[in-house]
Amino acid sequence: MESILQKLQDHIKKFPAAPGVYLMKNGKREVIYVGKARNLKSRVRSYFTGHDERHHVKFLMSKVDSIEVMVTDTEKEALIVEDILIKKHRPRYNINLKDDKTYLSLKIDMNLNFPRVEVVRIKKKDGKKGVRYFGPYSSAQALRETLALIQKVFPLRTCRESNFRNRVRPCLSYQIKRCSGPCCGHIEVSLYRGMMEEVVLFLEGRSKEILSRFTKRMMAAAEKLEFEEAARLRDCIESIKRTLEKQQVFASAADDRDVVGLYREGTSLAIYVLFIREGKVSGGKGFTFSNQEMPDGEIVSSFIRRFYSGGRYVPAEVIISSEIEDAPVMEEWLGEFREKRVHIVFPRRGDKVKLLKMASKNAGQTFIAGRKKDLSGRELLEEVRDSFSLKKLPMRMECFDISNIQGTNATGSMVTFVNGEAHKDKYRHFRIKGVEGSDDFAMMYEVLSRRLGRGLDEEDLPDLIIVDGGRGQLGVAMKALEDSGLTGEIDLLALAKEKVFHAKGGKERRDERVYAPGRKNPLKLKDRSGILFLFQRIRDEAHRFAISYHKKLRGKKALSSPLDEIKGLGTVTKKALMGRFGSLRGIREASVSELASVKGVTVAFAETLLKELEQKSGKF
Repeated sequence: MESILQKLQDHIKKFPAAPGVYLMKNGKREVIYVGKARNLKSRVRSYFTGHDERHHVKFLMSKVDSIEVMVTDTEKEALIVEDILIKKHRPRYNINLKDDKTYLSLKIDMNLNFPRVEVVRIKKKDGKKGVRYFGPYSSAQALRETLALIQKVFPLRTCRESNFRNRVRPCLSYQIKRCSGPCCGHIEVSLYRGMMEEVVLFLEGRSKEILSRFTKRMMAAAEKLEFEEAARLRDCIESIKRTLEKQQVFASAADDRDVVGLYREGTSLAIYVLFIREGKVSGGKGFTFSNQEMPDGEIVSSFIRRFYSGGRYVPAEVIISSEIEDAPVMEEWLGEFREKRVHIVFPRRGDKVKLLKMASKNAGQTFIAGRKKDLSGRELLEEVRDSFSLKKLPMRMECFDISNIQGTNATGSMVTFVNGEAHKDKYRHFRIKGVEGSDDFAMMYEVLSRRLGRGLDEEDLPDLIIVDGGRGQLGVAMKALEDSGLTGEIDLLALAKEKVFHAKGGKERRDERVYAPGRKNPLKLKDRSGILFLFQRIRDEAHRFAISYHKKLRGKKALSSPLDEIKGLGTVTKKALMGRFGSLRGIREASVSELASVKGVTVAFAETLLKELEQKSGKF
């Protein structure tokens, strides 16, 4: 440790005092942490000088073997490069978000005679006036509730433009009074657009104005003895009021804000983002993280960068629970996404502190829920270990499947589950190289041997291997482990699918069965629903992954031609030949001189081309 620390300290002395990004690596040359700094030399040196007693510094000293730096012109450029490198390397001790989707919004194109309310994920710069966007909505549920209310109160068309243009009679929505039938001329343009303007008022939050309009209409209908219409308007008013009651106002100004609350216990933590839209709480989203050794300010800063870099909506203000030193450059960076000024606020008192307390309280609830999920997942893994007498707790499971059709385009797949959850970044495909025909056993042996060999080289092996199949596949897997010198080091199971046999007098169903080394009879999973569900998820995911890759290879082969197999024939020349002669048959029937007239084709190559096409004529 002392020698590594001394080596790092000597190395840090050569770092520039300039903005940039630093990558911390372990002994396997894996990037375990990526950070940015205004002054690379000062920041990195603070981790290893020995004067800082914070726990995360001691932790990094025990893990880091080397450090690389990348210099940038500005701190903002460092922030952008840091984001790119985190996405590329996915370091273990950085904040990584699995949910990088943008939020949903509603779009209305008022340039149309009969516009509709559309759901969109990305706000486009349409380049024309009259296109309005509303949102974003913090959840799909919030969006559905808003749409349901609009469709109940305002009978707007919901069909797409192509259906709207081609319809000759109204659809069912018109029959149940959920649409005014503009497709068949049952409502005038002016009346429809007036109704859409009220929808815009509602989406803008001007609900009092909408309620006033509906109340006047209800009274007018009652005076005309149009009681059915008056009752409908009364129900609409009640629906709008119920919606307003759910929305609590937290700010005098109708601003959009995100409030970032944090709850932490040791290296495990939860972050909850509370969404304030137009001064009202519109929802929130929680995230849980583990192995986070950095101080709260650095974690919050990293979270904000990861949260908004995925194309999410950026509000006018972000309220945070921990002060961050790079707030000015973060505001500039977020402002570019919003195309307006953004403020990052760390409040000390007032209403914003109350909002932070609410977000932090929700972060605590998210943390507790995540811990319960982890405990239930661990209990299930312990049940797997005990049921099959495994040597290890199967924290990391890998499942293998083979896909081939009569031996063609044979592929193998490997899916990885950690703590009972899929880790798609560790999925792998294998193209079968050494097996001819449709020998599934030999293919499985090849795939497992290659996986185990690489795992030994990289010191990266699973706790449990699951193969899709019965006793035969289990024997193949045992042989692969034996030949790799790993017998007894990795637990092994084979999962056979449920089967239905047609017997005399009816059908006989055979339940899912699990075969294990040293066990004479398989274990049925009928009465072990938790394990059954977990194993089915793993096996089905392996099957899906294998089939998708197999289809991709088949598709590529279907698009190939004998020209692809001719050495020396490039893409440009191949296109020129096909353009000149129209087809493979046309190329084969052409003369040497005709082929040589194409740019890039010599007489000698034309002769070779015709000869090889003649030999491959069976392929076309």
